[in-house]
Amino acid sequence: MNIFKRSFKSTTTENLNRSTWIWKTEEVIGSDDQVDQFLAFARENSIKRVYIHINPDIPHQTLANFVGKCSPAGIAVEALMGDAAWIFNPQAHESLQIRLRWVTDYQTQYANDGQVLLQGLHLDIEPWQLDGWRNSEQPDLIRQWVSCFHYLKDWAKTQHPPLPVAADLPFWLHTLQYPDNGERLDVTIMAVLDGAAFMTYRNDPQGLMDIAGEALLACWKCEKSREGIYLGVETVPSDEGKHISYHGMGARKLREDLGCLEGGHGLRKRESHEKWFAGLAVHDYHTWSKMYD
Repeated sequence: MNIFKRSFKSTTTENLNRSTWIWKTEEVIGSDDQVDQFLAFARENSIKRVYIHINPDIPHQTLANFVGKCSPAGIAVEALMGDAAWIFNPQAHESLQIRLRWVTDYQTQYANDGQVLLQGLHLDIEPWQLDGWRNSEQPDLIRQWVSCFHYLKDWAKTQHPPLPVAADLPFWLHTLQYPDNGERLDVTIMAVLDGAAFMTYRNDPQGLMDIAGEALLACWKCEKSREGIYLGVETVPSDEGKHISYHGMGARKLREDLGCLEGGHGLRKRESHEKWFAGLAVHDYHTWSKMYD
């Protein structure tokens, strides 16, 4: 279903709202020079939200220094974490619990300094990477995945202040159903989460929008705008086909296509979809920042 059948026209749009992922956290926040490089890149590329991978070995003060510099620049920082195995009894999964405790301790330590608080929990939990996903185990894995989201949403409510919860989700999620009621799986999951970054990875604007419509439709069906959704763009090399990533295509091509999606395609201008579309999410900072014209 293509709910955005419009011609493209590249335009300049004010107040862009882009996000990105930082996986190699220590490389970015380990020195003031690297932090300053990120801030300059974020300013140049309209990044307003960053998902930073939580490594429990990082001192709280190191992350606080990074977040404290992002906040005045209008950049929200969310705690990024994820492992497909977490869907199996998340309450007892050590690697998950260690990260949740780290976030709780961090938020508690800086409770009186809003400038350095994390602004959300961003999950990258991909059960389709598990062996049982393509056989008869899939229904149980889907149940456990949704249950894990419920668990993490309940945990996030206990934080001070409560943290919004978003997740990276595949664009094809609408093709699956929740086993117990036959509801579209994207609708079931979006009813739990506060937002999402859908992995609509295509390296041309029309290709991306051809697969993005169902993600926006899921928000409408569950009747909860909440944080809205980001549409994902890939810059990391991919072995899934030449149509997936902008890797090797040059920064100019990426910049023009982002502008095309944000401007002329009218996502921000169509009243019926404006509240669902939060912005574009470019994966990831490390490869994006190394692209050249």
